[in-house]
Amino acid sequence: MAATIEPAELVYGCDELVVIGRVRMTGEKLLPGGGPLGQSRYDMDVRIKRVLRGKAPARVISAGGVSHARMREDKDLWIILRPISEGEYFIRTAGLAADRPRLAAECN
Repeated sequence: MAATIEPAELVYGCDELVVIGRVRMTGEKLLPGGGPLGQSRYDMDVRIKRVLRGKAPARVISAGGVSHARMREDKDLWIILRPISEGEYFIRTAGLAADRPRLAAECN
């Protein structure tokens, strides 16, 4: 009998927005001291398909993120967005929507 793997629990902050959507990169800047793999600041538009938690101000929002690699633009992602100013967000974490993580029952 094969073991069943439970999806990971997705923990989110009470002020954060949790969505399913796609990103479109709009800018990239290499950060100094990013280590041997390099690290960049990415700017992107997030096209929201479904809101899981929170209230989105629009169907397309501006967001930034820091990573060693670009995010996929061809797949739906679950995305946790932290508000940083009026209408702008920082992508705290994201992953493929196909992985289907389970949302925590309450925000932290």
